[in-house]
Amino acid sequence: MSSRRSELAPLCPFRTLLVLTVWTVMSMGFACNDEENKLGFDLSRLNADGLQGPPDGLRALHYEFCIPAQPEFIEEVTRIDTTLVVYPDVKGRIRCGADEFLCLGNTHQPEYAEVLTSLAQLLYVRRIEESFFEQ
Repeated sequence: MSSRRSELAPLCPFRTLLVLTVWTVMSMGFACNDEENKLGFDLSRLNADGLQGPPDGLRALHYEFCIPAQPEFIEEVTRIDTTLVVYPDVKGRIRCGADEFLCLGNTHQPEYAEVLTSLAQLLYVRRIEESFFEQ
């Protein structure tokens, strides 16, 4: 049996490299799709201007998400998305925790899809949901 191990020994580094390569490729693929999984709505229903609805009633899609209640996170998200308004004492429909701030933004802005992708890439943003305003 020891001779069999010695025959397989040269393959171990190759096997380890193969496993690591497959794992890396798979994890990169999942990471690429993670931003899409964080969005609770379909961007394909929006036009090039970030608007939705009938031609005579186009409107922006409003969205909300939570961030940790720290100034550096407010600075980062508002730098990415100029439409954001941060509400420290509001939970929103998304139900931000006591140590989180609610952020509300909308898609009526240049490059809205890239803005949402950038927000979704932030590790501290768990999900971004469509926001509805009651009257």
